[in-house]
Amino acid sequence: MLEHAYAVMAWALFLQLDIRVDCMEQLSTKNGDLRKMVDKVVSWLHYLPCPNKKVVNKTIDEILDIFWKELKHFTYRTGPQQQKKVIIRIP
Repeated sequence: MLEHAYAVMAWALFLQLDIRVDCMEQLSTKNGDLRKMVDKVVSWLHYLPCPNKKVVNKTIDEILDIFWKELKHFTYRTGPQQQKKVIIRIP
């Protein structure tokens, strides 16, 4: 069982689709503890001064909503991600 917030975040953002789908399912179990850990990391990354100018004027709750919506679309290839092919080149 993962116990560190950054480890859970790495798992949630894993590039292999079947692992990411499993993660999305697991995030909603165990009283939402894993999801809360991801929320913490996203919040930590957006404390002032926030380097992401697209969200600098948004609340943490708005930023979290954007993050979860984008991750869901990316994982399940829905919304804006539906037609995009993801190409990742690792040197």
